[in-house]
Amino acid sequence: MASSGLRWIGTNTAAGAYQALVGLVLIAAGTAILKWLTGLPLHWAIVLGLGAVFVAAMTANIISLIIARHSPARPASAIPECPDKWLHDIAVEQAKAIQNYVDIDCQISSHRLIGGDENLYIDFLFSLDSRCVFKLTLLDEIGGSISFGGTRLTHTPVLADNRVKSLAITDNPRHFELHQRLTKTEAAQLLSEQGSFGFYGLTTQLSPDPAEVEPVRLNLDCSPSINQDFINQNYRKAFIEIEPLPLRTFFRYRKSDAGYDLPTEYLGTVVTMRVRVTPFRLLKLRSFKLITSGPILSPERGEIRETPHIAADGQLVKTGKEYAPNLASLEIDVDRNDTLEGWLQFIVKGVLPNQMLNPASFVVRLHVIDETTEEHRQDVQGLELAY
Repeated sequence: MASSGLRWIGTNTAAGAYQALVGLVLIAAGTAILKWLTGLPLHWAIVLGLGAVFVAAMTANIISLIIARHSPARPASAIPECPDKWLHDIAVEQAKAIQNYVDIDCQISSHRLIGGDENLYIDFLFSLDSRCVFKLTLLDEIGGSISFGGTRLTHTPVLADNRVKSLAITDNPRHFELHQRLTKTEAAQLLSEQGSFGFYGLTTQLSPDPAEVEPVRLNLDCSPSINQDFINQNYRKAFIEIEPLPLRTFFRYRKSDAGYDLPTEYLGTVVTMRVRVTPFRLLKLRSFKLITSGPILSPERGEIRETPHIAADGQLVKTGKEYAPNLASLEIDVDRNDTLEGWLQFIVKGVLPNQMLNPASFVVRLHVIDETTEEHRQDVQGLELAY
C-alpha cells in the first residue's frame, strides 16, 4: 500500500511543483507575520520565516529523493521518439553512398587555343547540385586525366577555383573549375577537329559535415564537346578566296625530226590559282597543300609560269606568262584583317584536266597551314579547261 502511495505521489509531483513553490512562500510570510504579531522584532521575524522555508524545502527534497528511488523505471515504449526520426533515417541511408545524391554538369568556360605554347589552355566549369542532407565540401585535390578524341592530353588538370564549401541543399548550385594546359599540337587538334572530351578516371573527393562520415570519391562523368559552332564563334578562321586559272595539261615533250619540241605524252594537270587570305586574327602561314581525290600535293617552288612541262631531256621546263609572287616560297605573317595575295601552282600527276571538273566526283581543296599546324580549308571551285 505504501509502495502504491509513493507511485501516486511520484506521478503527480511534477504537476504540483508550482503549488509547492507557492506554499513555501506562504509559509515564510505566515511565520514572519505570526512572530511579529507576538512581539518579536520585524527583522527577527523575517529571519525565522526564511528559516522555516529552508527547513520545508529540505524536507521536500528528501521526500522527492525517496519517491524517485522507489518509483518503477519508465518503460522504453513510453519514451516519446524524436520528432525528426525520418530525417535521421535519411541521413543514415545517404551516408552509405553520398556521391549518389549529387548531380554534376560541366561546360567549357575560358580557353586560349592560339598563341605561345605556355599560354595555351582550356578550362571546364563544373556545377554541383546536392540532394544530400549533409553539408558537402569538395576537397582541393584531383586525380586522373582528360582526353580529346580518344587521345590523352599531356598535362595533368588542376583544380583552379573551388567554391563547393559547406554546400547545403538550399545553396544549390555551387561551382568549381578545372584548368587544362595544352601543347601547340593539342590546341591545333582542338581547332581542326570536332570531338568530345573524355574525363576517364577523373575523380575528386567530397567531405560531408558532420565529420563522422568519411569522405567519398566523386567521379566527374561529363563529356563537353567542341563543334563547328564553337570554332566559328571563338576562333573564326581566315577568309580564303581562290581564283583558279583554266586547267592545263601537263605534257612530256619530244623533239620532232625538224628539231621542234612537240607535246606527245599526257602526264597530268597543271593547277594554277590566285589566292587571297584575310585572317581574323594574327596568322603565321607556313605551308600549303592541295587535297584531291587523287594525290595530296605540295605547291611548286620557284617561279610560276603558265605552261610548265617535261622537256625531251627529262627536265622540268617552265614557259609562258609568269605569275608572282609565289606564296609557297615565303614565310608569311599576316595581321588581323590584312589581306595577303599571291599565287600557287600544283602539278597533279596521273590525273587529266577533264577528270577534275566535277566537284561531286573529284575533290579539289586547298589547305593553308599556320605555325600551330592548324589547317584552314577552302574548296577550289569554278574549274574549267584551257583552250
